[in-house]
Amino acid sequence: MEKIHEKYIKQDKQKPNSVFAFLDRLVAQLDRLVAQFKQLDRVILVLVLILILIGFAMVFSATMYLDESGTGITNPYAYFIKQFGAFIMGIFGFSAIIMMPYDFFAKLKPLLFFGIGVAVLLFLTYLKGAIGGGAKSWLLLGPISFQPSELSKIGLTLLIAWLSVNTEREHILSAKGFRVKDFHLSVAVILITVLLIFIQPDFGMLIIISLTNLISFVVNHYNKRINQIFWIASLAIITFLYWFIRTYGHQFIGINFRIDRFISFINPFDYARNEGYQLINGYLAFSRGGWFGRGLGQSITKQGFLPAGHTDFILAVIAEELGFVGVSVVVLLFFALFFYLYRWASACQDSYRRHALTGLTTLLLIQAMINMGGATGLVPLTGVTLPFISYGGSSLLISILMIGIIQRLIIAEKCEPRQTVSLNLVHSKSPSQVKEAANEL
Repeated sequence: MEKIHEKYIKQDKQKPNSVFAFLDRLVAQLDRLVAQFKQLDRVILVLVLILILIGFAMVFSATMYLDESGTGITNPYAYFIKQFGAFIMGIFGFSAIIMMPYDFFAKLKPLLFFGIGVAVLLFLTYLKGAIGGGAKSWLLLGPISFQPSELSKIGLTLLIAWLSVNTEREHILSAKGFRVKDFHLSVAVILITVLLIFIQPDFGMLIIISLTNLISFVVNHYNKRINQIFWIASLAIITFLYWFIRTYGHQFIGINFRIDRFISFINPFDYARNEGYQLINGYLAFSRGGWFGRGLGQSITKQGFLPAGHTDFILAVIAEELGFVGVSVVVLLFFALFFYLYRWASACQDSYRRHALTGLTTLLLIQAMINMGGATGLVPLTGVTLPFISYGGSSLLISILMIGIIQRLIIAEKCEPRQTVSLNLVHSKSPSQVKEAANEL
């Protein structure tokens, strides 16, 4: 009996100990989370939060006359509640990313697993996905719809950043060496992902991914002659396409609705009843706004005249309600955010972090430029949302996760000891002195 009694006493003593141990671990994780949040770049955080708040206001304003099927009034808060739900999910995802080990974003194995996971989701979308905007790009998870191609933007950008660094001559010749197998696996994942996006077909996403990585390559592998050739060739191609579409574009109208949208943006008034209808009403919204707008919530165009006024054309609603001044504020906020992110990328000591930050920033920049260009008629309409502002749970969630990854990379950069080059190195009189100083570093 005494032994049994002692056994129960021992168990009673262990229970509170296990509870206390769990609480200790929980407190330790919370302390670590707080410590990580203190390392966040506050300027980036404030700029993103301001853009998200503007997005909340404009999504509510643009959808107060719509129900969830796009017509009539049932619940004016329906879209806003969904957008806010995506924001809450984004905050949880952001916090999780901040707590993750840095290696998860810098080593090949986790990047490959992430890329393969996204490819599986894209394949499931191809088999059982829902069609939206002419592309089979939506995966239905009960009441929630999700666009896996949004995740592919992050995975491909980080994987290509890893490839860019690890295929440099210095790395191949280093002690770490280079495994051809890693290169083949990475390229295979990239090609399969791009193919699955192509067959949806989501050309807007393909354009974003292609332009992002092309520009990132030019920026990270700076060469004056190559850069000159790149920009001259780009200008020549754009000029030729504009002339060709302007002269012969009417002959291709009616073949495919994507071709129609691509051609009609040059002169939408020739196709005012069909392909040009959306863009013309966007122009009307811009013209009605004037300098200071009609007032928040007072847009007329959004009341059934402007398709996708809460997604692709939310900039037109901002222009009508807040005017030129409101649009200028939004553009300046984006400019400040991108300028600050590129400044961080250029200051990075680590080559991978520099490539990854450049890629992720360019990704957001290209998406914002394509959306704004489409709404103003400068580029063809592609169905791309405006980051942080347009309605779309997948878009907002992924944009917040991207900022989380950017902040995690910046935290890693802050924690790494700075290496400074002595001024004596610059003023060394002989190559041998330069070599000795470099070896000391």
